[in-house]
Amino acid sequence: MLYFAKKMRLVAVAAVVAAGGAGAGRVYAASASTTPSVTYTASGRFSPTVASGNDIFKLAGEPFHISLAVSEATAPHTHGTGWATYTSLSAKGTVTSSLIPQSPVPLSSTHAFMALALGNPKYDVVELIVPVVVVKEKITITAKITAPHGSFTKWTIAPFSSTVKLSAANATVTYANGADSTTLAIASGSLTAQ
Repeated sequence: MLYFAKKMRLVAVAAVVAAGGAGAGRVYAASASTTPSVTYTASGRFSPTVASGNDIFKLAGEPFHISLAVSEATAPHTHGTGWATYTSLSAKGTVTSSLIPQSPVPLSSTHAFMALALGNPKYDVVELIVPVVVVKEKITITAKITAPHGSFTKWTIAPFSSTVKLSAANATVTYANGADSTTLAIASGSLTAQ
């Protein structure tokens, strides 16, 4: 299974690089007015303890919310037995920083990446990579979530079978701007696809 995880990360990096280059604006979905969409939503609170890095944006212990609305007709960018990657997705959300706790910071991207994998008999995997610009600085947000096996039953865009509870045991978020990166566990929260 370690080989599969490494392969998924390699495919994820290749897809993000490809999405950022020529053809990044290419749309893989049918019109939203003709096919239903699934909204993937993750929300909760980061752990107050930083797993690694300097946490320059002071997100530890703070709330977050992100959502991606994806047409069920969206074709995968790449796929294999039990896994698929999707690129050029739109994502919106907010994070709160203890630097300015009264003003949640909006996040928006049209180049988000999502991988869905259900090949492991013990758990399913969701990985998100969302490039954003915060205070004129390019930041890449990477979320890695292991969900109980059966949380979703196919790697295509479809609602989940159940809500995935997020905790430090199954979810981390890393934000990076080049060489400087911070990894935070998620203290509590949920991931849904409806």
